[in-house]
Amino acid sequence: MPERAYGKRKCLQCGQTFEASHPAHITCSAKCAAERRRGQKRQTGARTRARRKKYLLDLLTSLDEAWAELEWLNCRYEARRRETEALAMAMCAAHALETKKLKAELEVMRQASAEPAPAEEKAPASAVTGPAPSTAVNIDTSDWDFCRRMNLRARRLPCGERGECQGCERITGTKSPLVLEPGDKLCKQCKRPFTPKASAQKYCSKQCQTEATKAKVYGK
Repeated sequence: MPERAYGKRKCLQCGQTFEASHPAHITCSAKCAAERRRGQKRQTGARTRARRKKYLLDLLTSLDEAWAELEWLNCRYEARRRETEALAMAMCAAHALETKKLKAELEVMRQASAEPAPAEEKAPASAVTGPAPSTAVNIDTSDWDFCRRMNLRARRLPCGERGECQGCERITGTKSPLVLEPGDKLCKQCKRPFTPKASAQKYCSKQCQTEATKAKVYGK
């Protein structure tokens, strides 16, 4: 296959005219190509060094600015610290002066209280002598409720409203009321006393709980 000619070109390195043998043929010889590559490397290195130098200069400038700001903040902190110390010393001095003043006033009051008081004039005796008239009113408590556990009699015992004791005849509906021991409860189903294992327990056994559930469901 015959070699294709790409025309005459001017060498980009030495400037001489040569016959190009391929599309990317831009130098007249290998020597010129090597020198061109070395020149391009030098230019690339110079640009890289310039960019790096600029970056370092910018970094140093930012560090100098940050250092100046830190110095300014440190000066402000020292000024505020000195102001705070002066204020604390003034407050301590004022507190000591106030304490001294209060101690002096207290000492004056103690001395005044230690002096004998002048004799007071006795009030004239009342013309009417004898015991004061009694204002007590006799109240009939025979029909009031009586709690044997608390040894308390009242018109209406508070335990009946809160359901704490469940032992009075008015609540149980029996003639011989039950007096529960502290901590015991009355079963909601069979009305017998029992000791609960938990604070929310309402029934003495599983059977009473089942019967109460059936009564709620079926309306018995």
